[in-house]
Formats: sequence, structure tokens, C-alpha cells
Amino acid sequence: MKILVLGTGNDIMGDDAVGLEAADRLRSRLDGRVDVVATRESGLSLLDFIAGYDRVLVLDAVRSEGRPGDILELDLDGPAGGPAPCRHRLSLAEVVSLGRRLGLEMPAEVRAIAMEIADPYTLREGLSPVAEQALPRMVECAVRTIDGWFSAGDADRKCTNCP
Repeated sequence: MKILVLGTGNDIMGDDAVGLEAADRLRSRLDGRVDVVATRESGLSLLDFIAGYDRVLVLDAVRSEGRPGDILELDLDGPAGGPAPCRHRLSLAEVVSLGRRLGLEMPAEVRAIAMEIADPYTLREGLSPVAEQALPRMVECAVRTIDGWFSAGDADRKCTNCP
């Protein structure tokens, strides 16, 4: 089974970098069992990263109705999978759909683990104290999801039991 962990975000937009930071921390925990990529790319350019994988776990920041620091698991067809906020970019669901229509080998499963953040707009480097404190929970959730994918008979395990 070929698995990709794809950390996304912008490292000069404060807490928007949580996906990048989580991917960096996961590299040492996963012992080369999966490919781990951190990218500042979004939209259609993600197609180049995810094509050819069986499963993809995306790590990212999200701004919704939750409390900053909450860790969420988002389905491709859920809030993260809907239309992109800007019509000049494609959402993850749209990228996967386009890849399939183009005949590319797309993952059978794409999940996203996201951290609720308060401010994705302020230019600054480094995470807020709230995001820094929640980051280990995000990483642990990703590890449990990947372990579930490798466990026989537990392929559908979700991160509902993450700390």
C-alpha cells in the first residue's frame, strides 16, 4: 500500500503553518513507512503530489466554527471537500475528481486532519501558543490514522479516539 502524508500551509502566515509543522514532526515517527511531503502549494498543483498513491492523509489548518486548537478529521465529501473559497483554486475534492477524469491513478481514500486556528491572516513566523500546544495531538491523530490503515481488518479506522 502506497501512502502519502501531505502537510500543507503557509509558513509566513502564523498558525496556517500547522500542516507543515505536523508533517515535519511525523517524518521521524513514521520510520519511512509512508512518504511525507510538506508543501506550500494548493489547488490544482496538489494533483502532482497525490497521483499514484493508494491513500493520502492531508494535514492542514482550518477556520470554521470550532475552538482554536481543536483537531478535526474531515472527509473528502465534508466541509474541506466542498468548493474552494476562491473560484481561481480547486478544492481537494475537485482536484481528485479532475485527476480521475483525466485517467490518472488517484487515491481510493483521502482524509484530512486539520487544526482549528483563530487567525490565518496575520503575517508572522511561528505558531501561536494555542497551536503549538495542540500540535502534538494533531501528530498523534495522524499516526493513529496511518497505523489504522496498516492494521489488518482496521482499514476504515478514523481518528475519533485521538486525544
